[in-house]
Amino acid sequence: MRKKIKISAFVVLLLCGAQIGKLQAQDYILEGYRHNLAVWLGAGYSRLGHNINQTTDYVFTRTDNNVPPYYQLTNVVDMPLNRKIPGGFGGLLGVGYQGSINKFMFGGGVELNFLNSKTTFNNFNQHIAYQYPYLNEDINIVYNYKFSKVTDVQNAGYVNIPVNIGYRFDDLFYGMIGAKFGINLIGFSSSKGTFSTEAQDPQFIEDETMINLPNHGIVNDRTTGTMSKGLKFNPNVIGSVEFGVYLDKWIYGTMQRRDRQGNYEKRNSYRVGLFLDYGFADIHKYDISSYTIDPGYLSNIPQVSSGLITAPTIITQNNVNMGLNPDIKINQAFQAKESWGKAVHSMLLGVKFTMLFDLTPDKEYVRPVRPRFSAKVVDSETGNGIAAQLLLKNSQGRQVGKLTANRKTGVASRLLAAGTYSLDVTMNDYEPYNSDAAPSVKPDTILIQLIHKPVLTVKVIDSETQLPLAADITVNDEVEGKQIFRATADKTTGETSKTIEKGNYIVLASAQGYISNSANITASGKTSTVIQLDAIKPEVPIVLENLFFDFDKWTIRPESEPELQKLHDLLTDNPTIKIHIVGHTDDRGTDAYNDNLSLHRAESVYNEMVRRGIDKSRMTFEGKGKRVPVCTEDDSEECRAKNRRVEFTITEK
Repeated sequence: MRKKIKISAFVVLLLCGAQIGKLQAQDYILEGYRHNLAVWLGAGYSRLGHNINQTTDYVFTRTDNNVPPYYQLTNVVDMPLNRKIPGGFGGLLGVGYQGSINKFMFGGGVELNFLNSKTTFNNFNQHIAYQYPYLNEDINIVYNYKFSKVTDVQNAGYVNIPVNIGYRFDDLFYGMIGAKFGINLIGFSSSKGTFSTEAQDPQFIEDETMINLPNHGIVNDRTTGTMSKGLKFNPNVIGSVEFGVYLDKWIYGTMQRRDRQGNYEKRNSYRVGLFLDYGFADIHKYDISSYTIDPGYLSNIPQVSSGLITAPTIITQNNVNMGLNPDIKINQAFQAKESWGKAVHSMLLGVKFTMLFDLTPDKEYVRPVRPRFSAKVVDSETGNGIAAQLLLKNSQGRQVGKLTANRKTGVASRLLAAGTYSLDVTMNDYEPYNSDAAPSVKPDTILIQLIHKPVLTVKVIDSETQLPLAADITVNDEVEGKQIFRATADKTTGETSKTIEKGNYIVLASAQGYISNSANITASGKTSTVIQLDAIKPEVPIVLENLFFDFDKWTIRPESEPELQKLHDLLTDNPTIKIHIVGHTDDRGTDAYNDNLSLHRAESVYNEMVRRGIDKSRMTFEGKGKRVPVCTEDDSEECRAKNRRVEFTITEK
């Protein structure tokens, strides 16, 4: 019952400590996996619990006749030993490994375990019958040994292999549970007792009890000599529980610092706690062969020589004097006949101090590998590197990097945080490039092939001599009429080149003394065109090829701008010439209708030139309707389209 109370109190203390621990800060618990060499020392109350509490006693009764043997054995009874187990002092010393992952702990090792326990047997009797050697009878006298106290002290030494797991609640409190397997190394016991002796011998004093007759071995409060002897125990299986506090917070005052690699400074750690080791295995190892029957001098009363008490031989066959040897021997309780079949369990309850040496290897400093964006920009046709501009933006649209690729290799790189970025690559004369990019810790270079924008090459030559002309060249957007660029052809080659966007364009060429000319092109890749200019010759009709009107109207459409500009350039470049503008129609409709339509269309061109600053005196206009067709081959729409025209002739050079 007392054992259960002690265990319950320890468990309650463990739970209360765990709750108190929750109130503490957690600055001293090291993160990650830790390795420690653990050395511990424990001491406290030890006990070898057992149920040896009964012995055998004999009941002798006086015979009716007054002749030897006087007494006869009438009964064998169980005598309570009134056992008490006050226990003793025990200890342990161990060394082992303790690992930890954050708050979780685990470990094992080897330890030496010493157990000491005392057992007392109080206030019991032992009746022994003897015969006189000169009388041929079985029983002549009965001795009653009254034991006030018998003490047996057991000692056991074990080597244990412990394994345990635990949890550190916070900076201070921790708890551990585990198991141990123990092998007995040594064992011994010592025993002694205090007794008084009474005797009944009707030969001398009929029906009276003899006391305090030392010469007959009848004594009061006699103490036996101490009997020490070796003792063996069985292997043990032990359950262990421990709860306590770490002392680091008081010893050091500050938590451990960490270096740039995340290594904690090396410190020894200390803790002290209450522990309980309880043996679940029966360690009682008794030698059955020691339980021998010794008939002694009594033929009808068996004497067990290995009982708890060994009575003296006070009468021998060769010595008729009584009381020569009143000593009583106290045998080992764990080897006496009274212990046969009784289980023995160990317990050690005490305080344990543990010192932990930090053996965690330091991490080598490894410079963190940051993700790197790397790209190589090349020409899609030649594969040569391009010194392009690379612009990186994060998911919020904020610019995080602006790079220029190496002009020889085309490589550009930069460290970036992990993530996905938008990438814009630009370079003069190349199509822009857009994509998503994700930096990587592995060598991973993005290959970006830029497509060169179309290169337009314009060559201007004399239509008759085929010689190059240093003409003025203007390139306009075909749809919007917007000027894209203007250049002067090389006087030697008659050429000029320019990078432009893909699309449809009108190329105008003009030179002094020549009639301007134009060409419609579609720019894609490398594009070239040759424009032939006619020398100015009076009275030769020149058609304004790219002049457009809506059906049945004389309003000039916007896409006619390049052609109007060509005529304007001719008049501007040659300020002395005069022209006559004539409008024509196809053969559909009445003469009056076509004459009126052609006149107004010629007038529209005239007005546009005036609006642009050309003197009215240099221009005249008229409408000839359908009377002067240039195509009379058939009635096809293509033929009619050629007849619908506005042309001019140079009347004065």
